[in-house]
This record gives sequence, structure tokens and C-alpha cells, in this order.
Amino acid sequence: MLVETLLEKYGAFVVIFFAIIGVLYIMHLFSLIFLRKKAGKIMPALFILVENAQDEIEGFIRNLFNAGIMERFLELNVIDVGSGDETLEILKRLSEEIGINVFEGINGLENEILKYPYMILMDLRKMKPVEALNCLLSNFIEKTKIRTNIPEKIGP
Repeated sequence: MLVETLLEKYGAFVVIFFAIIGVLYIMHLFSLIFLRKKAGKIMPALFILVENAQDEIEGFIRNLFNAGIMERFLELNVIDVGSGDETLEILKRLSEEIGINVFEGINGLENEILKYPYMILMDLRKMKPVEALNCLLSNFIEKTKIRTNIPEKIGP
């Protein structure tokens, strides 16, 4: 009798209380899944601009994954800004094979860029792939190495 009286009196309150907790938990799961939090930090997305890089782009992207660099980034977005060689075809093949995002040109990227709270942009038109890998290694990996077999430097 006492339980029924309590449920009648406070039943709606209990249901609302647990509904609020459920909504908060779902929001928390959403943030973990879609913002991919690690160690309390939101990971940045990596954007790379390329042009006429058919000879080095595949090796560069594979090195990003093999060296563990991509474990520090949410996604890899490669933007071909007008290659006249086979760069775009190589990128499309890699997109299907390892799941990178490939864009042809910078027009219409505003919505894509706004998806990420943080991003890093590297322009491979202005630096060699070896320099870019070393930059990423020194700035994102060496402080707290992900793997013990990451080389200190790549290339000569």
C-alpha cells in the first residue's frame, strides 16, 4: 500500500528524472562517437593540400598511417587543388582502400571544414613530404609517442 502511494505521488518525478539521465547519457555517447574524444581531448582533423604529387602522395599517406601519426587525428582530408597528373586518381583509390576523404578543389568545402572543432592544414605544395612527416612527428608524436618504433626522422 505504501509503495503504491509513493508511486502515485512521485511516479511522474521518477520517470522524468530517469528520462533526463537517459537523454544526458545519449548526448555523452554522441559526443564520444562523433567527436572521438581521447584522454579528455578532442582530436583535430588533418587537412592536406596537394597538387601534382603523383610520385610521392601515396607513400606520404601510407607513412601517416604506418608511423602512427593518424592515431592523433580524427580524420585525414586531402584536397587536390588542380593537379594535371594522376594525383587525384591515386587519392580516389586510397580513399576506397584506407578511408581518407578526398576533395577536388576548395570550392564548397566550407561545410566540411565547419564539421570539426579543430583542424590542422598542411600545404604539400610548399613543402616536401619528408619535411611534412618530420613536422608531424616532432609536433604531435615525440611528446607522447604512440608506438615505440616510430623513427626520429624519416628520410635523409
